[in-house]
Amino acid sequence: MSPKEFFTNVILTTLIALGASIFGGITAAWWSAALLGFGLALAFTMVSERLLRGKLFGKFGKEPIGWHFYHLLFQTLAMAALIWAFGAVFGVHVTGKITAAICAALIYLVNCRDQIKTYFPLLAMYLATRR
Repeated sequence: MSPKEFFTNVILTTLIALGASIFGGITAAWWSAALLGFGLALAFTMVSERLLRGKLFGKFGKEPIGWHFYHLLFQTLAMAALIWAFGAVFGVHVTGKITAAICAALIYLVNCRDQIKTYFPLLAMYLATRR
């Protein structure tokens, strides 16, 4: 991940968490929601880059489509676990279910966009060329 992508992820995740607080999706003050978004982005980047790319690269999926599938799967599980853990540890409760779900989906799309942009074209190419 380049520095530009990293800072983009951190800023967008912080802004989405701030929006979740302002629009009533979560029970957190605006300033604490922004800090939670900042911490979530940092924690997810550490999990994605250090653990998934650094430790598991090559252990799951021997071809590119397999690796991207497992990386996207583990990123999805890590994002769900981190959002749940941040909510449990910092006492953030969901008040607006639709608003919170939209914000969680946006945070997921922002942080996992590189794997989503890589995996689905590879899957389409695989399905188009297999016999």
